[in-house]
Amino acid sequence: MKRASCQQSVVSNQNRLCRKAASSFIPHLSYLKRKTANRFTLIELLVVIAIIAILAAMLLPALNKAKERAYTIKCTGNFSGSGRVLAFYADDHNTYYPQRQGVSFFKKNTPGTKDVDMTNYWPGLKTTTMAYAAIGRKGVKTSAYACPAAKPEAENPTGLWKSDNFHLTQGYSICFNKSLHSDKSSGYYKSARWRYPSRLMTMADGSQTTLHYSSPFTRINNGTLERMHDRHSGGLNVLFADGHVNWLKRSEVPDNNINPGVNNKAFWNSLSTTDSWY
Repeated sequence: MKRASCQQSVVSNQNRLCRKAASSFIPHLSYLKRKTANRFTLIELLVVIAIIAILAAMLLPALNKAKERAYTIKCTGNFSGSGRVLAFYADDHNTYYPQRQGVSFFKKNTPGTKDVDMTNYWPGLKTTTMAYAAIGRKGVKTSAYACPAAKPEAENPTGLWKSDNFHLTQGYSICFNKSLHSDKSSGYYKSARWRYPSRLMTMADGSQTTLHYSSPFTRINNGTLERMHDRHSGGLNVLFADGHVNWLKRSEVPDNNINPGVNNKAFWNSLSTTDSWY
């Protein structure tokens, strides 16, 4: 009995000691809670906000570059699609490419027949304009071929964007302009006669139906509208006659007024050095 009583006394003493230790620790816990609740001063909070702002400023340029890159890739795909349709058209018309005529832009080019608009030949083309590669205003459907990086209000401030209800984003080479050639069945349109297809530009980023070798970036319509647009990080997408698409800097686009020569002709003219114009 004495041994059991001693054991109970020891256990009781141990419990008292534990309760005493716990009660002495509770004030420390409350102190820590108070310190934690008040640890952020106004200055410290401002420092945290400043760090977040700096990190955001560092990330935004990267995000913008990624967005621009995505636009460039999308536009490249659009031009690849345009190149395939032109190639399909040429296969259906004895290697003849369509000609550009007025606002109709693409005209069927079958020797011995009357010119007919390419309506319904081009996927999604429902009008006689180049609307398949245009951004439409409210109520006018934007084409899937339109360049997502185009800024109509900045590129077309003359009022055409508002009056025509759409903004063109792709242009066709002057090489295919009927007004330059007396014979619509000439070699300018016949791809079988082209000398340098891999260097011949057929289409490119622009806001006009015709892209011209004479100062391609010259502003027209009272000096407010450019033909070609370097809307992709200081450069533009160019579709070549062999079907490949390349990104060129503004300075890399041949300009006949600045540096006339054979290389420029190969870019702008399907027959290069054997023709009478340019």
